Amino acid sequence: MRNEQETPIESDLVPLGLIAVETGESVDRIAHRFGEAVMLDDVGMRAVSASVAREFFAERAAWQARQVEDARRRTEEAAKRDTVLVGAPA
Repeated sequence: MRNEQETPIESDLVPLGLIAVETGESVDRIAHRFGEAVMLDDVGMRAVSASVAREFFAERAAWQARQVEDARRRTEEAAKRDTVLVGAPA
């Protein structure tokens, strides 16, 4: 149940500690990454708005997908090279 005195901004904040746990990075590193978007929540913890956190995780997911695709492509290219070398006459 929502507290009547709670503002939408406070209820939409994501603590940096939660982001740090999810990413495996330190809170200080996350705070540095977000820069001026960092604010204190109602209990004094560093946090960012949910929209900033959503954007960060969307960009992170896209980066991870690119990394997986790049690794798949490198593996596929290496397999093709190996096939060509195996089939080449001595």
